Amino acid sequence: MNAGAASTRRPLAASEIVERVGQHSPRLHPVMVIPVVFYVPQLTVGGTENQLAELLVQLNRKMFWPAVWCPGAWGPAGDRLVEANIPICRIRLSHRRPISFLQGVLWLRETKPQIFHSFSDGRAALDVLAARLAGVPIVLTSRRNIRHWDPDSKARWRERLRNHWTDGVLANCSAAAAVCANVEGFPRDRIQVIHNGVKLGLRLPNSELRRALGISPADLLVGNVANLKNVKGHNTLIRAFRWVVDELPHAHLVICGEGEEGPALERLCRELELTEHVLFLGLRHDLSSIYRGLDLYVHSSRAEGLPNAVLDAMAYGVPVVATSAGGTGELLAEHAGDCLVPLEDASALAQGMLRMLKDEALRSQSGLAGQRRVAAAFTVSQMVAGHESVYLTLVRKSAEVREPVTPVAVR
Repeated sequence: MNAGAASTRRPLAASEIVERVGQHSPRLHPVMVIPVVFYVPQLTVGGTENQLAELLVQLNRKMFWPAVWCPGAWGPAGDRLVEANIPICRIRLSHRRPISFLQGVLWLRETKPQIFHSFSDGRAALDVLAARLAGVPIVLTSRRNIRHWDPDSKARWRERLRNHWTDGVLANCSAAAAVCANVEGFPRDRIQVIHNGVKLGLRLPNSELRRALGISPADLLVGNVANLKNVKGHNTLIRAFRWVVDELPHAHLVICGEGEEGPALERLCRELELTEHVLFLGLRHDLSSIYRGLDLYVHSSRAEGLPNAVLDAMAYGVPVVATSAGGTGELLAEHAGDCLVPLEDASALAQGMLRMLKDEALRSQSGLAGQRRVAAAFTVSQMVAGHESVYLTLVRKSAEVREPVTPVAVR
């Protein structure tokens, strides 16, 4: 077994992969496919990780053979890929570990992908450099945010190097594509937008959720799903909800997620006397049951690419009020006037929530419109088809300008 043929039961440890680099290749299956290596820094809980897992699980195996290089933290997304029998390389990648870097290059050379697609956020260049040193014909990177970490809007030298070695960029929204072009200077004609995709859900009321939370069926339930980080704007949401409760005392807010901001947000709730109205549910893996129990979903981020939680809520027919961060407006489209509010404006966010919560007909209309919007443009099948089309087009173009690319057979 070679380094690329990882265990189908679990990811290979770095030591196991190191031992296998340079050994004999596995017996190959007669089916001819295009090998693609996907790089992702971690496989824990998050929008990028979930979208990558959806893409790899649904990718047409008659045309593509996916493998993953993940040097970092492990979680549910990684478990899902292992269950789908997708090989996963766990070699570390760091400028402080040159031996590991070279082992990664050797693994890529042995795996022989025709495409290397990085889902890293782009602030480092080692992943793309490894692919180039390994001789991968096509190198792609992703843009899934609007550089919330970069208040100066200035690309670093490592990013410029990375872009120099990159054939194309796939962005998950037009906002991220525009930032990539305007801030990084990446050619706009080599950036393509492929929106995130989700599965449509059934809008079945979940009375069990309210019973479990001790909330009356007649009360109004608002939800938020996001890691408890500063960029997600939970402090603005909680301040806005104080105004909501002042007008609608039977309103409750549930927040699903965990992170470093948790203790500060709980203190804020105590200061605003909201402990009876705001519930922190922590990390939840049963989000479908959460969405089905909501009257309204609210998203308060300061910066976003294309927010998966907003997409999920829309897919379940839940009406949405959200800040105008990143690509959020692309999701809400013509209904943005009813649903979109300015960034970091607690008063506007409160008024948006109150408008929805006081008008049941508006909530029903907005929820149905959102579900139709997802069905038309944001399904998993559309997201996967978009990637497959780009990959096939680039392989064909590569064959025209280089020596013909011969797909490898895998078992």
